[in-house]
Amino acid sequence: MIDLTDGDFDDTPLLAYPPISQVLQELHAVMPLLNYPQYEGALVSNGIIYVNSAAHIDRSFFADIIHMPEGAVSDFLEHAATLTHRAQKGKGKVNPIVTKKEEEENY
Repeated sequence: MIDLTDGDFDDTPLLAYPPISQVLQELHAVMPLLNYPQYEGALVSNGIIYVNSAAHIDRSFFADIIHMPEGAVSDFLEHAATLTHRAQKGKGKVNPIVTKKEEEENY
């Protein structure tokens, strides 16, 4: 088990990123004909479970492995990056996880 109160983790907050399903649902709400939710199973089974994971994967993976149409990949990656950025800036719906040490420092 990793102790988040000691060592190198002192200055690095642990962020809670939104699940990949949030990207898919939000895109589906504005572009229902692309049916983004159909890709959730393939994404999760390939280890893309949270929005920040998508940023590190080559575009061709989404077309070749996930079978997402090339025209849908750009919007998917852009929205995943937006949600990742919001989480990193603390502007998303999900807040960073506060470590025990940070909690003690606030008192």
